[in-house]
Amino acid sequence: TAITYILRRRRLRACSRHTRLLLTMAVSFVRGMVSRVSVEPVLMLYFVAMVFSGCLSTNLLLYKACDPTGEMAGRVGSKCRDEATAQHVVAPINGWKALVTQLVPIALAMAAGTWSDRHGRRRPLIVLPIVGQILADALSLYCTVVWSVSPALTATAQAAALSLTGGPPMLFNGVNSYVADTTADEWRTVKYGMVGGTIAVGGILGMLVYGFVVVNVGFAAAYGVSIGLGLAALALTFVFIDDDGARRQAEETGDQLPLYQDVVRAVNPLDVLGKCYRVLTKHRPGHGKLLLCLVVFVCAPLTCVPLEGEMSVLYLYLRYKFQWNEVDFSIFNAYQLSVVLMGTLFALGILSYKFRMNDALIGTIASVFDLLAAVAFFLVSESWQLFLVPPLELFRGAALALTSSIASKCVGSDELGSMNAVKLLMESTMKSGFLPLYNFIYNHTFESMPSAFFLISIVLTTPLIFVFYSIYHLSKNLKSTDENIHNENKKQDAEIAPINDCDVISYHI
Repeated sequence: TAITYILRRRRLRACSRHTRLLLTMAVSFVRGMVSRVSVEPVLMLYFVAMVFSGCLSTNLLLYKACDPTGEMAGRVGSKCRDEATAQHVVAPINGWKALVTQLVPIALAMAAGTWSDRHGRRRPLIVLPIVGQILADALSLYCTVVWSVSPALTATAQAAALSLTGGPPMLFNGVNSYVADTTADEWRTVKYGMVGGTIAVGGILGMLVYGFVVVNVGFAAAYGVSIGLGLAALALTFVFIDDDGARRQAEETGDQLPLYQDVVRAVNPLDVLGKCYRVLTKHRPGHGKLLLCLVVFVCAPLTCVPLEGEMSVLYLYLRYKFQWNEVDFSIFNAYQLSVVLMGTLFALGILSYKFRMNDALIGTIASVFDLLAAVAFFLVSESWQLFLVPPLELFRGAALALTSSIASKCVGSDELGSMNAVKLLMESTMKSGFLPLYNFIYNHTFESMPSAFFLISIVLTTPLIFVFYSIYHLSKNLKSTDENIHNENKKQDAEIAPINDCDVISYHI
């Protein structure tokens, strides 16, 4: 009995030490993340406003198509008398609207990226898209009050405000460059995970706010809420984002030009494209150049296109096939994004940071899960089955963050803006082609096979598995080569004879 008691006490002490160790590690990790908070509050409010406004705008177009007289404007949540006809009007509008809001901003984002590298200024790239979001909501508010404005003209006003101020492409250029500037390599993947998690939380809150606010207060008051969120995000950029240090360093090391020459150089397409080309073709150690090209040209666009393509028609799809309303959609989408958030925290906080798993290996796992999720969505036939699919999207947010992390580790700090500009160019070019395709396929199949657009996601995600695994294989070989060289150098150092050895005649220094 005494021996059993002693053994039990030892086991309890061992468990207690293990628990304390885990708690210490968890507290250390949380403190590290909190101390690195910078762009997250701004992104949180911006994405709440953007998701909220995006769903609101799609619904506004649908209601305008359903009832040109404006009687339904005061009865948000009611069924459309001719849902199919209204969706045939809205789906093509969403297609060309996506084309405009993806292609036009990328020219601004590329010019802004090279300007940002020269001056070390990242905050203007974040401020301008927020201003554009506020302006788009103000124009939408006007189109709500004046209900006679057609759906096409309403979408034109929204697209013009969003695209001419850079939109998400410019914002992500600024955010990715700022994060890479201010974060050490060992924390960079976690930091991008924090950014991805913040975007997911913002999307969740935006969906929940949308579903319940618009039904209870109507379109006009809802757009007022969105404008208020945008103004709050704009104010926080001047509180949490400080690029004065990087700006001073760039001014000390860079060439100073008169204002007009600086503007001309920033918008000169030959200069912008030349710098971006040099970043991609520059010789880098090991397989650095190949890894950068694979991430920028393949992984980044193929990771984001299926997600945004599905989201562009998901509301119309669920509304038509399962007769869901705004509240049903917001609850499901919030649940979906909550799963993505938990998966992002697990993949980047545990697998990447704690267990040091290779970023590309996590990307391979994420791509397999994304493929399974697309197949499951395609096969769903009952509304209750939809809630079984989001767990397969567990690593979807992690894949988005990993492409930025891998690419940023391949370039220097003075090349981040140009690299992100090329990355965003590829993403926007792919999205400008595939987002209209998602809407085109849905518009021509939703009355016979509504889930047909998920076939596009299946086709795009399949090659991503092999590309991520190839990157993992190349980076693993590069790491093994570096370790062999390091061990060989240590071996040679150990074989060097001491200088006071009398038996050695010649010394090689």
